[in-house]
Amino acid sequence: MSEGTTPTESRREASSSTQPARDVAVAALGRLESGQRDALEELRVALCAYVGVLGREGWTGDAVLSHVRELMMTPATPAGAVSLTPIVREALTELTLEWCRAEYARLTAR
Repeated sequence: MSEGTTPTESRREASSSTQPARDVAVAALGRLESGQRDALEELRVALCAYVGVLGREGWTGDAVLSHVRELMMTPATPAGAVSLTPIVREALTELTLEWCRAEYARLTAR
C-alpha cells in the first residue's frame, strides 16, 4: 500500500472498475518507454481516465496522486528501466502528476 492510501483504497485498486483503466495507463507508459510516436499524449489521456475512475471510486486527491506517482516510478517494461533514466522518469512523473491534479480538480468541481 502506498503512503496516503487507506487499506480500503488499496483493495479498490484491484476492483473490476479500476483495473482495466490502470492496465491502459500502464500499457501507455510502456509505449512511452519504448519511444512510440504519440505515446505521451496517450499516457495523458489514459492517466486522466484512470484518475476519473479512482475519483468515482471515492479516492481522495492525495491518495490518487500518491498512487499515480508510484505507478509512474515503476517501469512498465524491463526495457523501461533503462530507456528512462531516473531523472527523466522523475520529470515525467512530475508532469503526469500535474495532469492528474488538474483532472481531479476538474472532476470534483462539477
